Order: sequence, then C-alpha cells, then structure tokens
Amino acid sequence: MEELLKAVLSCLDGGERLEDVTQAHQIEVQTLRSWVKKYREMGAAGLEDRRGRRLAEQLPRGKEEALRIENARAAENQCIAQMVKEIHQESPDKGYRRIRDDLDRYYHTSINDKRALRICRCLGIQSTIKHAPQGCTRAASSPRHLAENVLNRRFYAGRPNEKWLTDVTEFHYYVGPIMRKLYLSAILDLCDRRIVSFVIRDTNDAALVHSTLDQALEAAPGVRPPAPQRPGQRLYHTDLP
Repeated sequence: MEELLKAVLSCLDGGERLEDVTQAHQIEVQTLRSWVKKYREMGAAGLEDRRGRRLAEQLPRGKEEALRIENARAAENQCIAQMVKEIHQESPDKGYRRIRDDLDRYYHTSINDKRALRICRCLGIQSTIKHAPQGCTRAASSPRHLAENVLNRRFYAGRPNEKWLTDVTEFHYYVGPIMRKLYLSAILDLCDRRIVSFVIRDTNDAALVHSTLDQALEAAPGVRPPAPQRPGQRLYHTDLP
C-alpha cells in the first residue's frame, strides 16, 4: 500500500514522468495510470487491495438468497403435491406423465417430467395399470387334445352362418382404487362381419362361452352346430381351450 501511494504521489506531486516512475518501481505504465485514476477518484482508499472482499461481502447475501429460493421452491412443491393428490384421487390409474399433463391442462401448472416423478415418488403415487405379458387365454404346457385347424386362416364365407368366430376379451375398470375385470364373449359371422351374439360377465369360464353360443343359436333358429356327420356344412372356430 505504501509503495503504491509513493509511486502515485511521485507522479502527481513530484511531477516525475510516468516512464521514470515505472522504471523506479518496476511496474507497467498502464498499471500506474490505473492507480493514478483510482487515487484521483477515491483517494488513498482507491489503492487498497480489495481482491476477494466483494465476494466475501456478498456471500452472506448469497446464502440468504439461496435459502429464500429453496423455501419458495418447497412451498411451490407442496402446492403442486396437493394438486397431484387430487388428480390421483379422481384417477388412480394415472402415472406421473399423465398427471403432469393434467397439471398443465386443468391446473395451468407446467412442470417437467423429472419434477412430476419426484413429487409422485414422495407421495407414493404410481400408475396402477400394468400391461400383462400374456392375455387371459394361455396355451397349455401339455394339452390333452389338439383340434384340427379347419379354418386355416380362410377368413371369408360365401353365405351367412357358414363360419362363426368367437373369442373372449378382458377389460379393466376401477371402483375407486380397486381394479375390477369384465369379460366379453362374442361371436362374429365371417360373411358380413356382424356380431351374432355377445355376453358380458365378471368371470371367464365355460359357462360364458356356452351362453354366447346358446344366444347365437336362438338368434338363428335354422343354424345347428357343426357335427362329424355333417362335414363342411358349418364351422364354429375358437382358440379357447
């Protein structure tokens, strides 16, 4: 500090040239000019070494600001979490992506996927629908009887009630958070693709298939199930065991 002040005063009060002062003190001309300018503006205080002081002075404010932002973020997350609970209560099947879409669409709150996932994990919320790797009809490991593939992928018929196809489809629905199942058994006519009959029940058993066939036979009185003594007359195809 004293060396700086002495060099500056040599230029201002002593009337020495900048080049002579820089050579005597072994400093650059531009550096000396900067010191002279600071001395004229701020006096001796302008020559103080303040490196690191500005950061030290701002550090408490930075911590306070960071704490304020963190508290505001936590309050905002609590508000979003309440919205997420409402969405989950109305639609327990929705995962974090669909919840994020509902927040944007209905609550005008736009957040990214990662934030929605973090909030859902904190609340223990996840999608309740999982796609089963297999359908409700499974192939037997050791079948007792293998039926002949009479249809052989010929999905057409020349006249009504010549070829019927049937299958059972499984549906899921929710009563609150509890998942329920429904099974739809239907018979389709390959001639005009119309549904001959259908039955809906909450159990998938042989009675469901038999009821569907009985209903179809009642709707078409002149139709009879295929029999060995009437080969090629009519075909009732199913992949059910």
